[in-house]
Amino acid sequence: MTKKVRFFIVISMLMISVSYVGISLILLNGRFFYTTSFNESSIESSKNNNLFLTDDLVVVSHGDSLLNYKEILDVWINKRYEVKYFGFLFYWTYTEPDWRYLNVDFKVQHYQYSNDWCVRSNGGYASCCDRIPCRKGDEISIDFFKCKSEYPLGRLSIKVD
Repeated sequence: MTKKVRFFIVISMLMISVSYVGISLILLNGRFFYTTSFNESSIESSKNNNLFLTDDLVVVSHGDSLLNYKEILDVWINKRYEVKYFGFLFYWTYTEPDWRYLNVDFKVQHYQYSNDWCVRSNGGYASCCDRIPCRKGDEISIDFFKCKSEYPLGRLSIKVD
């Protein structure tokens, strides 16, 4: 190989590398290393995508508003797996058997769209109702309260299996 050919190969590889990094930063919102995970938004879609684990959970409700929580809320557990990206082309999927997402969703639209029910989960605020990353054996407490007045509506304590 002549010097010109080697120089051309080195410059081409450098341009491809810089382009890959640049495109990755644009597509991954300024990050080259990116981790994400997936969760389904309903029990049906969870079952269809083979992520559903159980909705037969040990749930203890506290407060008058949640005495019949099964009538207004769906509570279930999904498998959780994560995907790590190294730029936009290279990624790998990994999982651990005890990774879970706890899902709580309203069955009755009145509660979901009234903006009266807010959630506090393990000390932090969340919109109602977000997925909660957890591990097998965790106990999750979810506090429901009236959004604008912080009036407590009740608490669910859920054992993750």
